[in-house]
Amino acid sequence: MGGRGGIGRRSGLKIRFPKEVRVRVPPSAPIFRNQQMSGGHLPGKFPSAPVISSEMTHFTSGKSHKGETSISSEMAHFTSGKSRTDKQREGASPHPDTGGADSRRTGGRWPLIRTPALCAFIAAAMSLSACGIGTDDGAPRVTAIGNLHRNIARTGAPWSMADRLYADAVGQGLVTLAGDGQVESGLAERWTVIDDGRSYIFRLRDAHWADGRTVTAGDVAAMLRQRIGSLGDASPLDATHIRSVRAMTSRVIEVQLTRPIPDFLERLAHSDLYLMRAGGWGPMRARWNGASISLRRDDDMRPDTVTEEAGAPREQLQFWGSSSSVRAIAQFLDGDVDAVIGGRFDAWPYVEAANVSDSALAIDPVQGLFGLLATPDDRDSPTADATVRHAINMAIDRTQIARAIAVPAWQPRITLRPAGPLGVDPPLPEWQSLNAAERRTRARALLRQWAERRGEPADGVRLRIALPDGPGARRLFAWLSADLRSVGFQPVLVPLSASADLRLVDEVAPGNDAVWYFDRLRCRAPMMCDALNTRVAALGEAADETARRAALSDLDAAMLQHAGFIPFGNPVRWNLRAPRLANFAVNARGWHGLYRLTEPPH
Repeated sequence: MGGRGGIGRRSGLKIRFPKEVRVRVPPSAPIFRNQQMSGGHLPGKFPSAPVISSEMTHFTSGKSHKGETSISSEMAHFTSGKSRTDKQREGASPHPDTGGADSRRTGGRWPLIRTPALCAFIAAAMSLSACGIGTDDGAPRVTAIGNLHRNIARTGAPWSMADRLYADAVGQGLVTLAGDGQVESGLAERWTVIDDGRSYIFRLRDAHWADGRTVTAGDVAAMLRQRIGSLGDASPLDATHIRSVRAMTSRVIEVQLTRPIPDFLERLAHSDLYLMRAGGWGPMRARWNGASISLRRDDDMRPDTVTEEAGAPREQLQFWGSSSSVRAIAQFLDGDVDAVIGGRFDAWPYVEAANVSDSALAIDPVQGLFGLLATPDDRDSPTADATVRHAINMAIDRTQIARAIAVPAWQPRITLRPAGPLGVDPPLPEWQSLNAAERRTRARALLRQWAERRGEPADGVRLRIALPDGPGARRLFAWLSADLRSVGFQPVLVPLSASADLRLVDEVAPGNDAVWYFDRLRCRAPMMCDALNTRVAALGEAADETARRAALSDLDAAMLQHAGFIPFGNPVRWNLRAPRLANFAVNARGWHGLYRLTEPPH
């Protein structure tokens, strides 16, 4: 292996790996039968890389939930000291909306299971990460979590973060997001909003396809219509809210909406709506090197973004996708990449175990949907009944969810959406003032009522919960399982690809429109359509702001009564950045375009 050896040489980080890890589990979670950790190899990857097996997974069946890397120290807390999150939470009061902590699990008195350190695997991965990945030409090197596809135009929705960043580099949107998450011009050089926010008129700048042909409004309108339609439920823009997309002249496009959408431009700037063309026609040109890409700036496509006063930009950037979060972290710590983009809660324990410095960690303050959506197969599914959904919602202790997520400054939430839009705060459930024990008592009573109506026992009600793979998800399931078992459920962890009674939704909101939250959920669960479609339509047809506030309040109340979504809080989006990427800034959209990373510091 060649390249730059040594841990943290480029990043300046000093890594200390503990000799053992202590694993915290809730007392009512099942104790894993096989605590023996087996050695092995990472299939199809580096034959010498050790693997710590993950028998600590499918709690109810004892089966392994295989994923990107089999590592079983999901709830790792170093024996040498307290974790970053534990230190921050010492002496902190519970979130006011959660009703206080569960007295069964206070003071850190959970049983500890000692395992070989996750860090041993990270250290081994780091020793292998310098094998031909980096370059010595000074170009920034960036990896994003998720697979990267050469022909993303034919890749099914939703795109991975790696695919989205690639689309942003070689594709074009009418508008785009700056490094701070604010909307700025893209293919459209300016725009006008008329008809009380129901019509957007965009004037295109002078642009050409890769073959030299002039880009016309007719081309762009047809491509945008096709893209919105092909994305279906995954589109940032609900097709039902688009009345028409038409070319008014050769350089002017009008998008007509069925209702005002306050964050329409933010949604339009989403990279899923970028327009792709063979040969590339975005702000960067791509050259594939196996599974990675060399990206070169083409400032003719973004002539207004670089000035002589700003200094010369870095012209190139090396980019690749990583299906393995732990390997991406190891590459960063070893100095082989300058940034890791798009981490989620399921891989957060890897960051904790690697002891990444605060200066290298960038957590985006995003808002959005993060919780369990009821997705019953049929009327016999427990979650088809609102009584059961209310019981689940009450049984889950959000204070303990915050401990499971374990991300600094992350706060739980018991409302579907955050406060703010239209000045209407979402209503709180009537049980929010109860403590955890009182909620569990009421949840058991509701489950008993449901079981009696069906003539079935109220204990051992099977509940399939679909979560992504990864130690953070398994840690979350451990806490969910403890809470749900305490009221009579029998939770079963299943993959996201399987049928489930509850399915995790983890999406960042593209803007501040409250209706987005309802649109995303009603698209995912057909049983919600009858409850929400009429009210969403009423919100769109509201004549003025007073009527819109009334319609939003009605929509909030209907969703609270329906209980089809069990919120945990906002999504988690973390990134790692080296000091040389001075333009890398956290933002509320969780977006870090590659083109911006090549610009000189401002």
